Amino acid sequence: MGDFRVHHVQLFEYRPNAIHCIAPDELTNRVAVSRSDASIELWSIADCWYHEKTIPGSESRSVKALVWVNGRLFSAGLLGDITEYDLRKIAPKVSVDSIGGAVWCMTVNKSKTHIAAGMEDGCVRLFEITESGLMYDRALSKQDTRVLSLSWHDSESVIVTGSIDNIRIWNVQSGHATQRITLNRKHRNQETIVWNVCITKDFTIISTDSTGRIQFWDGQHGTLIKAYHSHRADILALCINEDEDSVYCAGADCRVIQFQYVRVDRESGSMAWVQSKALENIHSNDVRALAITKDFLVSGGVGTTLVASPVFSNKRPKSGLRLYEQRTWRNNAYPQHRQLVHIAKNAEMLMFQHNRCLEFWKLGATSVSEGKDGEVLPLVRQPIKMLLLQAKGNDHIACSAFSNCGKWAAYSDINKIRMYHISSYPPSVSKVAGIPEEVHAAHCMVFTADSSKLVIATNQCTVQVLQVDNLQPCLLHTSQPKDQPLHLLSVSQDSRWLATADNSSHINVYSLDDYQHQCSLPTLSHQPTAMAFNPHNSLLIVAYCNQKVLEYDVMQKAYTHWQLYSRDISKKWDFRQTNITQIAYSPTNPDTVFLQDLEMFAVLDKKMLTLKREQYEQAKQDGKVKGSKLLEEKKTPICKKYKPLLFMDTLKDNWLVAVQQPLHVLAESLPGSLRQKKYGT
Repeated sequence: MGDFRVHHVQLFEYRPNAIHCIAPDELTNRVAVSRSDASIELWSIADCWYHEKTIPGSESRSVKALVWVNGRLFSAGLLGDITEYDLRKIAPKVSVDSIGGAVWCMTVNKSKTHIAAGMEDGCVRLFEITESGLMYDRALSKQDTRVLSLSWHDSESVIVTGSIDNIRIWNVQSGHATQRITLNRKHRNQETIVWNVCITKDFTIISTDSTGRIQFWDGQHGTLIKAYHSHRADILALCINEDEDSVYCAGADCRVIQFQYVRVDRESGSMAWVQSKALENIHSNDVRALAITKDFLVSGGVGTTLVASPVFSNKRPKSGLRLYEQRTWRNNAYPQHRQLVHIAKNAEMLMFQHNRCLEFWKLGATSVSEGKDGEVLPLVRQPIKMLLLQAKGNDHIACSAFSNCGKWAAYSDINKIRMYHISSYPPSVSKVAGIPEEVHAAHCMVFTADSSKLVIATNQCTVQVLQVDNLQPCLLHTSQPKDQPLHLLSVSQDSRWLATADNSSHINVYSLDDYQHQCSLPTLSHQPTAMAFNPHNSLLIVAYCNQKVLEYDVMQKAYTHWQLYSRDISKKWDFRQTNITQIAYSPTNPDTVFLQDLEMFAVLDKKMLTLKREQYEQAKQDGKVKGSKLLEEKKTPICKKYKPLLFMDTLKDNWLVAVQQPLHVLAESLPGSLRQKKYGT
């Protein structure tokens, strides 16, 4: 590692947002996660919890509830609308007025024909689900206070709502409440807020409230069956498994507690809800959302981390689960499918993408060319913040790009692309006018290495190539639309080849000279997470969700032999939970490859890996080796110094750029958690 000098950058003040809602979808095996900035993330469970898409947030949108309906995603929020999303365009599709103001909660009936929404004005309104969106159907009778939580019984004839100090049971057909359950107050002048309700098939109502109690009610008679004061503060989240024999709740005290419906008397066979276990160390801040899938309990909150804990049962014991189903996944809030940091190598500049602005920095410089491993070199020029470019409109930035020469920058929201010309001396920015109307909004984009073209993966599932010009940008090419949106683009160093990838692992290579299709890589079972061309030849390296790293020869239209040796990096390589997000090459050595994720970067010497495997195979044939001792020799260098590592790339003269945001900086930006008495304090 002493062969490289490193620009250790800690200037990017990225602030992940709190998780508000979690909604799993069994049909697509995905989980939708909304955050406090109104963005919605889509996570693929089968692809080892890969964060595959993000619907950008907006200042004019709020997300308080999420539901899936046959692969369609709906949200509602405090601004009084219900929105369906186009998962192909990764943007809102259509919105309808809730009629009753802010929407606090939302659920769908078993037959997936209607959505029920709890309103600020005290009504539960029903919306019919049509092919084109939602159509208002009717409203249940109005109550005095806002509806904060609701649940729809499988018979579709009963809805249970929770509000302030009470729970109501509604007859859907008549629209009137049939029962009202009043909750006790902890203090006379302090309201009891029913944050969550759930009704089971046998008409057991489960409620959680602001006093830290979870209560089990007989829904037929409105009587209390059992109550537990399980938490020290508000219980903000509740979920129940498909078999309705396990309930999980969590809240402001960071604990996740499980209750199970078990037999308590062998002779009589009587059943009861009992507290079974508490998960103490999953979160360090308020837990605001819980959801249960077939194999995982998914939780999140103020701490910004999405945690997926394996769920074991008699029907699915641990021995019957696949490897990724047996592990607890802690998914950081840093995006995996898009770059928030861009580098202009020739200008030695960095661009940081925030929700509402782009930040431009000039790297520092030193006159010292050598030093000891780990030594901090003196600077002759400090890093300089050159520009801050504010985004237009209310929508957040979806993606951005920065040219190698440092003179061009572009970003896109869900509506359009904007391009700017950057001047360094003196620092200034000017908008490039005249972008053709045919250019669509982008999911991702990249400048060619010579900074002459901008390649765009549009929200129409097409690829567009824009000629960069300060006076009149010209649209050079628009491809035929694909079935799915593209999430990865890579352009070769000579600006000859373009590689594209989508979430179905379809990877195609095109010529940027005549825009003809060159080749398609074999379709694998896992999604690609990063890819890059070798600047010295026509080889393309692709990293996948299952930690496989393969190399493909674009000219020969075949995999190279090196892909057989990629598993030799480390024994624990396949057990990592973070995905490769960046691939870089040494400017001087075509056999040196850098692989980067949030926790490390690895320096691969392809010749050494190949030689090591050949020596092992030869020694094995000669009977001179047992196990894999030769494979363990000369291990691949792995650097874990810069965690979390948001970005890593190479510059000339054996320079590396590592952009880090220390964890303590993130922790200091979060609100404090509930103060709890600990032993010895």
